[in-house]
Amino acid sequence: MRPAARPWPPALAFCCIVVFALNLRTAIPTIPPLLDAIAADFPVDEGALGVIGAAPSVCFAVFGFAAPFLARGIGLERSVIVVLLLTGVGHVLRGLAVDAATLLAATALTLGAVGIGNVLLPAIIKRYFPSRISVLTAVVGFVFSIATGAAAAMSAGMADAFGWRVSLATWAALCAAAVLPWLLLARGVSADDPAGLEEVEPEPGVLGRVWHSPLAWALATVFGYGAFAIYTLFIWLPSMLRDLAGVPLGASGGLIALFALMGVPMNIVIVLVAGRRRWQIPLTATGIACFAAGYLGLLLAPETGTAVWVALLGLGPFMMQMVLVLLGVRTRTARGTVALSAFVQGVGFALGAAGPPLVGSVHAAVGGWTIPLVILLVGLVAPLAALLVLRRHRMLEDEWHRRPSGRR
Repeated sequence: MRPAARPWPPALAFCCIVVFALNLRTAIPTIPPLLDAIAADFPVDEGALGVIGAAPSVCFAVFGFAAPFLARGIGLERSVIVVLLLTGVGHVLRGLAVDAATLLAATALTLGAVGIGNVLLPAIIKRYFPSRISVLTAVVGFVFSIATGAAAAMSAGMADAFGWRVSLATWAALCAAAVLPWLLLARGVSADDPAGLEEVEPEPGVLGRVWHSPLAWALATVFGYGAFAIYTLFIWLPSMLRDLAGVPLGASGGLIALFALMGVPMNIVIVLVAGRRRWQIPLTATGIACFAAGYLGLLLAPETGTAVWVALLGLGPFMMQMVLVLLGVRTRTARGTVALSAFVQGVGFALGAAGPPLVGSVHAAVGGWTIPLVILLVGLVAPLAALLVLRRHRMLEDEWHRRPSGRR
């Protein structure tokens, strides 16, 4: 892989990655705490709330596929700048919304830009820190956790002090502040690689070839199940705890926080050992095992060790974090990373969007949580099967070259 020409110190690239990651997680948690204040200005019915709830996964799935084309046209660094600008504009437009429709449109713009950014981030890490992919992925995980929690907490406080419109629009300032270091970094792109993406081979269809890759489908399966489970649990876990363990909805906040905070030990482990190839598949399998143990705990002994089952479920997303590491590890080039990231996250978030309504429909039909939990448990067969493909340690580009030329 041809390295990027970088007259700027690595600290600049690190700073750029951190501020970019911060901006990728301020759009999602800032609206829910403000819904009552927004509803005081214009009605937001349950249908609109449902669309807002589904918007992140849907936008991430749809707009993520645009990332390779944008990156190929203007380069990774300039694509990030476009994402930051669009995200900032979206924040401002959300603050200017006059009804539920304009709020939804502005939210779609914001989350669409974030969806593109999600895909670009692994390629940026691959480009600037190819030997530290696991460490930078863990750092990004920490930043995501901090940004999500801080944005949710600060948005309510700003709304109390200045109103919900200022609260939503203020996050555009963080986007603007992040653009400057990225402009500096973009100036360092090599003149003979203006797009910031090394040529893998002649046209056409880098993204098209990914659809025929067993590696890509295996990663998408693992990521997709993780997204399906996470979105489902964030929506339905409080109700599960109420019905199965007798935990009142109002008292489930601490357990939901425990579920979310288990990402901290996950990232510590990733920093320590995920960069070693022999650990990557076992760590991914560990996430699958944690999901299984959590489901079984809620099925067999929900009132005994409830916090333990919730903590185990919180460790399940380990499998998704490991996929983000493998996006960089299993590709030889930044172009390959962008294409693989777009495919895996696009397919994965599409599956994630189906989780809450599907599980909710089953629960409504059968009137209990046993069947939904059994479905989630049996679904783990898919990522387990995908591990059989991932354990071969193939690179994405090697699979392309194995395909007969007439089938590319």
